[in-house]
Amino acid sequence: MTRKRYDDNSTEFGLWIRGDKVAFKEKTGNDMATNVLSIASRKNRSGGGFYATNIDFVWMNYLGNDIMLIEEKRHGGKIKSIQKEAFDIVDCALRFACDSGCLFPRLRDERGRQKRCEREMNYHGFHTLIFQNTNPEDGWMRLDGKFITISKLLKFLRFEKTATP
Repeated sequence: MTRKRYDDNSTEFGLWIRGDKVAFKEKTGNDMATNVLSIASRKNRSGGGFYATNIDFVWMNYLGNDIMLIEEKRHGGKIKSIQKEAFDIVDCALRFACDSGCLFPRLRDERGRQKRCEREMNYHGFHTLIFQNTNPEDGWMRLDGKFITISKLLKFLRFEKTATP
């Protein structure tokens, strides 16, 4: 199921895929067999098992080896259960890759020059950042369910270990 957005902040493809129906036509012999993938609208909740979501931030220090995922919610929003399931899969895959010593490409060296080598990444997990309104300056905010200040948020974004809620 893919829900319609509450705003127009999407790409043309995002608007298209969230339309009422997307028909995939497949030619079989002389006739056209039509398989209709219902992308859920408010009238049609049958999504055929398909779901699309995005992750708001893949936050990393490209000069260091630190990376984390952040999902942002405004107006006190909550992550839907199907969205949480998708995030858990990505979180598990990144955690496994980083813990098992997978090497990732490094595109820049410490001085910002292009360089191709491999490095290990320190994965700092998947986090949810919820704003009372729209940003850190117009109300409270919670990081992984705990209220935090702007100062703590900035430390967290710098990957300072003491900043984790």
